[in-house]
Amino acid sequence: METKPPWKSKTVWTAFIVAAAAFIPSISAWIKGNPEAFSGIIGAVFVLLRIVTAGRISIENDKA
Repeated sequence: METKPPWKSKTVWTAFIVAAAAFIPSISAWIKGNPEAFSGIIGAVFVLLRIVTAGRISIENDKA
């Protein structure tokens, strides 16, 4: 199976954006007020990403 570096991963970028968004006050307040909705939305996003994602990521060079 072909590998790619982490910075080319949709899943890694989505996780980074979600983590960074939690530090924006208006988004953080919404998350605190709607934890079930937030969990459901994030879960659905990652399921969809898994469906459209091909390959795997690798931190080390697999071409050795």
